Amino acid sequence: MLNKKLINLLNENKKKILKSRIICIGDIILDHYINGKVERMSPEAPVPILLTKNKKYVIGGAGNVATNISNMGAKTTLICLSGNDSSSVTISKLLSEHKLIKNLSIEVPNFKTLIKTRFINNAEHLLRVDNVNINFKLIKNKRY
Repeated sequence: MLNKKLINLLNENKKKILKSRIICIGDIILDHYINGKVERMSPEAPVPILLTKNKKYVIGGAGNVATNISNMGAKTTLICLSGNDSSSVTISKLLSEHKLIKNLSIEVPNFKTLIKTRFINNAEHLLRVDNVNINFKLIKNKRY
């Protein structure tokens, strides 16, 4: 029932959405999904062994918000921090696939993009590993 109401609301306001220009500011995350199947337990410890079937990357955080907004037809500007690491390159490639998103990433030396890796067994979430940039500190009074 909620989905029908939401779809009707979006359809009724489609012209307004298409004319909208929205700015998203925030942390961008690279979501990494590793899908597979557990067929046995490890003999080394009581943990499942996941046999990988496929992997995919998806834009997370503020990038996910910008993607959802652009998928509704609104022009979106995304402002976030970026590094020169491989995750930032992957995010730039993913963002380039969305023609309604203008990417205004601010490149910061030594900044590493947060990666959240999820291990999925037949749609069951087994584990999430976060690669957090704990060494990055913004320098006070530095303007970007």
